[in-house]
Amino acid sequence: MEKNVKEKEINLIDMFWGVCLKWRQIFVCAIIFAVLAGCMSYLLSVQAAKKAAEPVEKISLEDIELEESSQKNVAAYLEYVEIFEDQLEYNENSPLMRLDANGFYRNVISYYVDNYFTVEYPLISKTNNIHAMLEAYRGELRSEKFLGKVEELSGGSEEMSPYCMEMIDCNNSFGQNITGNNSAVGILTISVYAEDEETCRELANLVKETIESKKADVIGKIGNHQLSLIEDVCDYSSDIELLKYQKDNIDKSVAFSNTAREVKNKLTEEELTYIKVYEQEQAEIEDGVKPEEERVIPEVTISKKIVVVGFLGGIALAVCVIAIMYLFNCKLRLEDDFEMIYGVKLLGNVIVESKKKKKIFGFIDDFLIRMRHLNKHYFAEEEAISMVAAAIKIKSKKLGLSKVFVTGAMMGQEERKVLNKLEKELKQSNIELVIGKPILYDAEALEKSVEVGGIVLVERAGGSLYTEITEEIDICAHQGLKLVGVIAVA
Repeated sequence: MEKNVKEKEINLIDMFWGVCLKWRQIFVCAIIFAVLAGCMSYLLSVQAAKKAAEPVEKISLEDIELEESSQKNVAAYLEYVEIFEDQLEYNENSPLMRLDANGFYRNVISYYVDNYFTVEYPLISKTNNIHAMLEAYRGELRSEKFLGKVEELSGGSEEMSPYCMEMIDCNNSFGQNITGNNSAVGILTISVYAEDEETCRELANLVKETIESKKADVIGKIGNHQLSLIEDVCDYSSDIELLKYQKDNIDKSVAFSNTAREVKNKLTEEELTYIKVYEQEQAEIEDGVKPEEERVIPEVTISKKIVVVGFLGGIALAVCVIAIMYLFNCKLRLEDDFEMIYGVKLLGNVIVESKKKKKIFGFIDDFLIRMRHLNKHYFAEEEAISMVAAAIKIKSKKLGLSKVFVTGAMMGQEERKVLNKLEKELKQSNIELVIGKPILYDAEALEKSVEVGGIVLVERAGGSLYTEITEEIDICAHQGLKLVGVIAVA
């Protein structure tokens, strides 16, 4: 019972090297699968090219006729979509939306403006131009030239440029009673916002330079006046109103998105088709691409990736099949199994040279075998036969045998060639080697082995079955034969 258990044990390391030794089969399988994958890739490429070359019937808005009510539904949806996209663009690019309401830099600049307005009772000889003066300065801070400089200093992207004016907030207060009851003065207040202090101060300096440079122009066009800087303070601030402003804009975008989705869910298939065609045409107009230019017929090619996947898949499949065959193989795997499983002395391992030379790229097999057996030394055929003969002579002397019967489960042509050479070696030492047929299947061979008394088994690695070897050893035990050892032929 213990022997049968041992026969079923699988050495994973040995199985690995056993699979590696089948590298020829694995390589052939990989090549076949790579070719099949390449063919499949080519066929798919041909189908894709044919499909792309087929004329496509394009639907335009003129081909879709909508009723008046459907037109209103489509217009309402597109309007909500446009509002949502505008709001979303603002939320993403607005400097105010990008600021952290809990901590940002603000520079407040205030100017005192007095136009020397006087009243001579009962005749008013002059006009109060303070409003026009303040608007002139404020307008300069909204000019394209000034906003271009703001954009350059802030380092904003092209998407942020339409909103860079938010970084400069002008607040006019007209007719403030700054000195007594004089209503001919005003306060021009400018607030500069930025994420960092350096940018904030640079923008503030730009504002002051722009205001000062504008003074002469305002005097020439509107009239003489006094312009005095009364406040210039930069500090790190937080603003709950800004936080509320940001939250309101985010809520707006969510509300517009939900509304657009609700409107779209109520549209009919015809209305949805109209919207789809409309969006496609708008995209073509924006991109400047004509419909015929978008159609690109792909080239008929073989995908290298698919070929590589096929090659690797072939390797994986071949390895799995060989591993399964190894697991269910009942033939002798290693010559060392004799001593490990049966406790029978291995007299030697003979590698037939003629068989070895038939293999293509045999040096690869030699390398794998050396790795499999940790560089264990294997003798050439003639040397191996001499070593086996020496082992038989030593064991025969110990057992008192002058004649030895040789048999095995597989007594093929290769085994008989080895035994004929071994017979000549032993004959010189006065030991007769009797070569017989398999004792499992030949009655005369069994009788002959009993007459001789000593027996040597010859088994082939990868050929003899474990069950046959077990039965041969059992026969030797039952017949009282002296088992000299086993010769492995590969």
